[in-house]
Amino acid sequence: MDKNIEKKLRKLKVNAISLFPDVGYTFLFVKFKIDPNIPYPALTNGKEVKIHPDLFFSLFNDKEQLFIFFHELLHILLLHCYRIERRQLEIWNLAADAVVNNILKRDFGMEVPKSAITIEWLNTLFRAGIKEEDGTEVIYHKLEEKIKDKKEKEGWVYDMVKGKLFIDIEKSEKNEQDMVEIIPAILEKLVEVLRRRGKEPGSLALELERIKVKRKLPRREVAEVVKRTFGDAALSLLNPKRYYLYEEYGVFIPLYEAEEERKLILVIDSSGSTSPWWRDFFKEVFAIVAEKVKVLLIQIDAKIQSIEWLEEVPPSLVLKGGGGTDFKKFFEFQWIKKAKISYRELKKALIFFFTDLDADGVPEKPPVQINPQNFYWVLIKPKKIPWGKKIDWWLLKEERNS
Repeated sequence: MDKNIEKKLRKLKVNAISLFPDVGYTFLFVKFKIDPNIPYPALTNGKEVKIHPDLFFSLFNDKEQLFIFFHELLHILLLHCYRIERRQLEIWNLAADAVVNNILKRDFGMEVPKSAITIEWLNTLFRAGIKEEDGTEVIYHKLEEKIKDKKEKEGWVYDMVKGKLFIDIEKSEKNEQDMVEIIPAILEKLVEVLRRRGKEPGSLALELERIKVKRKLPRREVAEVVKRTFGDAALSLLNPKRYYLYEEYGVFIPLYEAEEERKLILVIDSSGSTSPWWRDFFKEVFAIVAEKVKVLLIQIDAKIQSIEWLEEVPPSLVLKGGGGTDFKKFFEFQWIKKAKISYRELKKALIFFFTDLDADGVPEKPPVQINPQNFYWVLIKPKKIPWGKKIDWWLLKEERNS
């Protein structure tokens, strides 16, 4: 590295620490690299910050350099390179930049360069209705909705944002587990520091909560539960004649028999309060099981409206009911006769109950007929569950996966 450039980089770090002394420890795990081959003043891949020696130091004054420095650091702390998943990079960059610059302006009190991406600028250009409290995933979704028709022209995003500080994060192909584990603690410390300074880091605190939630997104959680239950056929040893091959041929090979098929039961609260959420959840479950597992669908409002076994998503499926909400009939389990399953099968079944839990007839304790470890309340709003486990499907309002 050129000694003059190295000196400038060291000065930049000193200025950053003098402005926010508590960011100093982040330099222990964030690497800074001079790279003349990158097409932008600076960018990050989630673990290191690359700086162009000419574009960065010659085009920007000290204040702007410091802003870009913190901008890249926040991309790392907010895990933007990992949270992108399968989203389009250009739109994700717009959303991530808007969030980071809003935090630097509101929480850090820094002046945003005119060339930076801002929420106000995005709303003017796309009329996306973005709010300051919106997270990166929400902003991405709003932008995608507005500009999806303009994707026909290759490189359209670059034309629209010409002259802007743009495309400064790279998608990480590898999820660095150490970064994912350590960063929430670092962000918590940074939030605490800002509060000690008399500032309320609302935007940064919201992003911190989103990162915590991201570890257990509802779609991913449903997939993990289903695959854990039905992923591999369990095998059990057969007792009779297990020594036959040994006696005849001197070889002991145990015989195997597959366990009986476990049931997947999907209960939908059909009182009307779950619309339109239930349809997405229904399709998600079938996409996960991929026609390998039959699903027992039960619709219930004040009474059980339908019971049917399904192997695929029907072309047209509507909720039956729309009346009051009382789950007493479900928990009396008289419906198992019509479903043609035994109490033993019910006990071993994986049950998803999709509801807002604003209902009568919910037992205070888990019924003996079911295993609460295999019973999941799939909730469309924050609610305390009486027993069993829960999946917060309502979080998809915050985290929309593409």
